[in-house]
Amino acid sequence: MIEILMAVYNGEKYLLPQLESIFNQTDQGFTLTIRDNCSTDRTVPLIQEFLKRHPGRVTLIEGKENWGARGNFAYLAEIAKRDYIMFSDADDVWLPLKIEETRIEMKRLEALYGTNIPLLVFTDLRVVDQELNTIDKSYWHYCQVIPSSIAELNRTLTMCNVCGCTALFNRALLNRMRPIPTQAVMHDWWLALVVSAFGRASFLSKPTILYRLHEDNESRPRKFAGIKGFLREIGTVLSSFPYRVYLKCIKNPPVLLRIDPRYDQAQVFFERFHNELRPEQEQIVRAFTSLKYSLWLQRKKVTFKYRLYPKAFVHCLRELLGG
Repeated sequence: MIEILMAVYNGEKYLLPQLESIFNQTDQGFTLTIRDNCSTDRTVPLIQEFLKRHPGRVTLIEGKENWGARGNFAYLAEIAKRDYIMFSDADDVWLPLKIEETRIEMKRLEALYGTNIPLLVFTDLRVVDQELNTIDKSYWHYCQVIPSSIAELNRTLTMCNVCGCTALFNRALLNRMRPIPTQAVMHDWWLALVVSAFGRASFLSKPTILYRLHEDNESRPRKFAGIKGFLREIGTVLSSFPYRVYLKCIKNPPVLLRIDPRYDQAQVFFERFHNELRPEQEQIVRAFTSLKYSLWLQRKKVTFKYRLYPKAFVHCLRELLGG
């Protein structure tokens, strides 16, 4: 049985179409647990009315504090009881075969690796506007994501290539990843780090979700602006490159504290799992956390040595040419 974990806050505008899409799945082997994050609109009454239509299959938890999206999903992961888990946002629409197709892929992974190893299946998404009109047929194209990067811990430290709302994962991964720490950038990035280090992941190169972009998105993906836009961005970076080298290496040489939540996430990951990491993994995580306190030239040296940059060319150049 799959347990779907939905975090919601002020979701009245898009919530019902999402709930309907979940209960219109071809695979009905699931329960749904929803935690409301102190909504101030009609979210809770809408869910309560929906509960009556599906008795015994939906659990509503009315939160007393607003913990944000990461904290909300972290709590839901803590109380999850089933053998398989899926995350759900409240403003998307699931395509009818989402559960069926990801479950089939999960069974394939289990046949290869067994059930005691952390396993993850994730998919592409179709990017749509508020009215579900297609913006891009592929989220991976829209954001220049290379999903195979999940197999490389050095890449996963720098960029999350898993959208949690597409994920299906097993009990072994759930037990290994929780509790999700407050230093985690997001719940799905923490999930990706754990499976990258200790498990196996597979992805389906087809959208299973209509990923809705609207003015209230808590996190909004950065669109790839095309070749011309990218060249303009790189041109701007390169035009100031000599001056920035001068500032960072000559005029202001003291160690700079880098304000980047990725480093704090990596540090707590290392503190929790350092005794379980392979030697080469330990070196990679140590190197990445060292970037927080390193001089500019040293950061670039370490970044090149351990390939601490995203796999996609666009994001790789941003990482290497940036601060």
